[in-house]
Amino acid sequence: GLALLHKAPCPLPLQRLLWKVLLDESLSFEDVQEIDAEFVRHRFESIIAPGGLKAIENVLGGPLLFQSVETNDRFVEPLWPHEGGEAVTEETVHEYVALALEHYVAGQRRHILQALRDGFWDVAPLSLLKEVDFTPAELELCVSGEPNVNVKEWMSCATYGKIDTQVQQDFWEIVTEMDTKHRSQLLQFATGSGRVPLGSFKHVSPRFNITSGDNDKLPSAHTCANMLVLPRGPLPKAELKRRLHLAVSEGRGFCFA
Repeated sequence: GLALLHKAPCPLPLQRLLWKVLLDESLSFEDVQEIDAEFVRHRFESIIAPGGLKAIENVLGGPLLFQSVETNDRFVEPLWPHEGGEAVTEETVHEYVALALEHYVAGQRRHILQALRDGFWDVAPLSLLKEVDFTPAELELCVSGEPNVNVKEWMSCATYGKIDTQVQQDFWEIVTEMDTKHRSQLLQFATGSGRVPLGSFKHVSPRFNITSGDNDKLPSAHTCANMLVLPRGPLPKAELKRRLHLAVSEGRGFCFA
């Protein structure tokens, strides 16, 4: 929630369905398939197929009830708001599947997910999220940031201290030559976050700054100020690239030298 409020990316490795939970949206087959495709195919796809409910009833030797699916680590529970003894019909089969999928995701972890939602909604009220009409993908981008680093945009939004012109030019050429992974690592090294706030580098605060330091040291960073300190120069581009790679891969910012 604070990441959304302050536009400070927080790259949480959450499944897409959890972003739907934060938006209080119903889950679909596709959402649960992301975490357990086999379970969805064997337990639910056959039920909603033509004649599927009748086939399941023949296998069970009786009606299918509004109860959760039993697994090795889960016991059978009524699917709220039903009391468990109510039979599933052709008219209510889709309701049953929706409730059973929701229970499979939440189940005994429901109180944990609700605590996550309540905490998130304290900072970003659900009514506001609904008013803005966020999709799960848009909410993820707002909280976690943009994973792809646009070098031209980064360059256009950068500010500079006292730095050699050739070192500055060589630095951006090196960044342009990097792959996505290494660019993200460089951004993480310099700012503390490997992702860009939604809406571009213009929302990075304070502005990304490049300045120079001792010529015999590796590049260092002050993440609280979004500042990257490069060798004063002059030095060959290949040497700057070597030092930058070593600092980013081995260092942790904050005056690593």
